Amino acid sequence: MDDTLPRITSLRYAVLVACCQKDPKYVGLLSDPTDLSSRWCAVTHSLAGRLAILGSGIPGLSGIIFQAWQRKVPGGLLHFLARKRFVEDQVRESIQNGFKQIVIFGSGYDSLGLRLAREFPHIHVFEVDHPPTQAVKLLALEKNRARPTNLHLIPVQLRKGTLERHLLQEHGYDTHLHVVFVAERVLPYLPDGEVDEMFNFVYEHGVVNSRFIFSVVDKILLNDESSFLHGEAEKSRKQGRPIRSSINLDEIEKFLFQRGLKGLGFANDKFITEQYLTPAGFKSPPILGEMVVVAQKADWAKWMLSRKPQITQLFNFTKPTDPASPAAESPPPQG
Repeated sequence: MDDTLPRITSLRYAVLVACCQKDPKYVGLLSDPTDLSSRWCAVTHSLAGRLAILGSGIPGLSGIIFQAWQRKVPGGLLHFLARKRFVEDQVRESIQNGFKQIVIFGSGYDSLGLRLAREFPHIHVFEVDHPPTQAVKLLALEKNRARPTNLHLIPVQLRKGTLERHLLQEHGYDTHLHVVFVAERVLPYLPDGEVDEMFNFVYEHGVVNSRFIFSVVDKILLNDESSFLHGEAEKSRKQGRPIRSSINLDEIEKFLFQRGLKGLGFANDKFITEQYLTPAGFKSPPILGEMVVVAQKADWAKWMLSRKPQITQLFNFTKPTDPASPAAESPPPQG
């Protein structure tokens, strides 16, 4: 993958959204079918993006795109749309509860940050993304005079030191305010070391009760050569975008515990189907093996840090940079 070019996956997702906006079957799964920012980004991305957007409103051509996507990733389109609805619902709930900062990692051409910044001028939205991809987004918004002043675009790599230098020092992030961190479809493509860095950043720079919404893939299914997820991961690897990190979903609460977080909610395939797809009239299930997690920084975090050696031994957790949870705490409830 050429890191000097904008991400082709961001373009694909933007075109998918544009096609769904014009399709009566899928439009009901979109949070805002009238938003144009994904189209602006696709058009700005490349000639291929411009041609795809031109064809998105033609039923025959958009149908071909949907069919191709379904053949490539059965259930993937429904999972993509329902996952985004769930993430947005959780972020909006946080704003209603008084959160005034949103940090979105790897936002691509997604419109969530832009729409929230426009709708809630009293909050600050920070989007951190791959520089060439974010350059396209910035140009698209500037050309259409659509960038609100409370939307901060930060074109840097997702490394802890870089985030601390740019987000904390240069863009007005307030370490005293509650924040919602979002990493949708980001962590699986980062090496384990960078995943740990991101969790450390969230833990160190979010006040107690700040939230982290992120998606993960199931390690067991990923390693099962007979599973659909394993086959898709192999295809992704050959295309230069390998899945580099995964989690045993049965141990997700322990995973959070070790990082000073507690679970507030878990949106697996079954939940997404029941919450979003069945009410919209869809019967085909989404792809298996992915979960969206809503976690919160625990109120025992400071206490935990003072007892890290004992707790590290308790959990057999040897990485010294990763915080762990107190033995006295019961596992966080599943939301």
